[in-house]
Amino acid sequence: MGGLLMSGVGASCSIKWEGLSLSITRYNIVILIFVYLIPVTIMITINLNSYFVILKRRRRASINLNAPHTLRQYLIERRITFTVILIIGNKSQFEK
Repeated sequence: MGGLLMSGVGASCSIKWEGLSLSITRYNIVILIFVYLIPVTIMITINLNSYFVILKRRRRASINLNAPHTLRQYLIERRITFTVILIIGNKSQFEK
């Protein structure tokens, strides 16, 4: 069975994670790239893009916080920006 072994109760098989063969190392690298690195890169890119779009719109707008609509929009954009920062910056806290 090459780099596979029976798991727990013997109902299924899984990869030998500790093996040193070339196929096991390749499998681990491919899993790392496609299951972790690519999704994390996509999430960071999308979140940063959202943050910069909000930042650009905020700078471009003339701020008259006395108008109710402008104040409401400002508060919504501030809340979204804070949420994006929390998602990107504090991801490790949610994994505990």
